[in-house]
Amino acid sequence: MTRKAEIDATIQAIEASTALRADFNAKATEAMNIMNTPLEKGGNWGMTQNRGADMARLIRLLKKLG
Repeated sequence: MTRKAEIDATIQAIEASTALRADFNAKATEAMNIMNTPLEKGGNWGMTQNRGADMARLIRLLKKLG
């Protein structure tokens, strides 16, 4: 189980680093695009539930941080 201090440190690192946010955003966008690709074309990574919407929400929050 993740401790609150670990979560807080992660959030602080994301807020403090423009480069980290940009990298995280690029990787989240790539993951979302793959998740939104149909299974027959290699998408969804075999997940039982598509998390593309969750990734889109994360991307919007990262962009809001700047």
